[in-house]
Amino acid sequence: MLLSSFKHKQQRLESDCLVACVEMVLEYLHVPITYTQIVKRLRAESFGTPFGNTRFLTALGLTVTIEYEGTVEIFEPYLAMGLPVIVNVKTIG
Repeated sequence: MLLSSFKHKQQRLESDCLVACVEMVLEYLHVPITYTQIVKRLRAESFGTPFGNTRFLTALGLTVTIEYEGTVEIFEPYLAMGLPVIVNVKTIG
């Protein structure tokens, strides 16, 4: 299932894939926040951002569910409700 009205945001740095994903989700959810504010809230570093740092988005009034392993069946209910999902991809080790 694809979410309609979901706008793509390009990464600004090679290491800010999570920042770009969060920026897309927050725009989709109509949460007013700047790229710079997202970087600060996620505590993004030059080498990247740990996926678990998405928990800091709860301060914006959002519910954040973090799973490190699973199948597409975990995401289906969220997508069916029209909620975006960010999938963690293991890229190291």
